Amino acid sequence: MKKVIFLASVLFMMSCGAEETKKATEHVKDHAKEVKHEVKEHVEKVETKIEEKVEEVAASFSGDAEAGEALFTGKGCVACHAPDKKVVGPSLHDIATGYADNGNGIVSFLKEESDAIIDPAQFAVMQANLAMTKVMPEEELNSLAAFILKH
Repeated sequence: MKKVIFLASVLFMMSCGAEETKKATEHVKDHAKEVKHEVKEHVEKVETKIEEKVEEVAASFSGDAEAGEALFTGKGCVACHAPDKKVVGPSLHDIATGYADNGNGIVSFLKEESDAIIDPAQFAVMQANLAMTKVMPEEELNSLAAFILKH
């Protein structure tokens, strides 16, 4: 009889523990969903702020983005830079984001007056093209920068 009571007590405690464990697991899952949602909202806000800043800089930049697009395509920049993914060089989106606070920094880099800040490891590949961009007129460089900042 003592064994039966002991066994029943153990089974009862185990079943209570399983129920508490289940409740705790559900609570953790619910909390994880809330945190995931909060993080997603925060990331969206940050991305929106970055996009707004890039648009602000692009709008205030003196270059002609349409002319910049023609130059970008015509000079063969599309071979290494895509709008939203890294090809050989960084994406236009990454460049625009990196220069969101300093549109003139793109022009300075293209003139070979400043260091690479987006993907310094690729500088050697880009250096051959800088020989071409550093002799371009300021208006063309501003147009290239305006086009890049649109991304």
